[in-house]
Amino acid sequence: ILDSMDEDISQLSDISERFSKIGSKPQLKNLSISELISDVSDYIKNRLPKQSGIVITNSGDSNITTKGDWILLSWALENIMKNAVDAIGTGKGEISLVILKNEIGIQLDISDTGKGIPRTDWKNIFRPGYSSKRRGWGLGLSLTQRIVEEIHGGSIQVLSSEPGETIFRINFPL
Repeated sequence: ILDSMDEDISQLSDISERFSKIGSKPQLKNLSISELISDVSDYIKNRLPKQSGIVITNSGDSNITTKGDWILLSWALENIMKNAVDAIGTGKGEISLVILKNEIGIQLDISDTGKGIPRTDWKNIFRPGYSSKRRGWGLGLSLTQRIVEEIHGGSIQVLSSEPGETIFRINFPL
């Protein structure tokens, strides 16, 4: 019980820190993208139902670093991955994170085998208040876009989406 309480207190502390950082100019420090991805993946895996058939895989260059805010970037990835879990639902599925470094910068593709996003909603999903779910405030992806684009100078987009495969692409400058 104490371990669970410590974890809950830590989570509440993270939530408080997230909201305090979103309203101020955060300190961007060198961080390992693969460590960040691994950390968020582990967090999501630990919260999946025991009977979940969802598999999360990470691949790509493990030596890529960038300047960023760990707390905010982990929040952004968490938002995308939670949406992927919801899109897959209770069945089997996969969430895959692939990181590459190219001449333009750092590219992170996050794909899932969920129900997909209709093409007409690709722009709407980043609008505050938009949600295709019955519950929720529709803020996750708008916050994610703000974290990636305004705070970290990157970009986020739906690269493709159809039932069985949705790919989000996040680009960060070198």
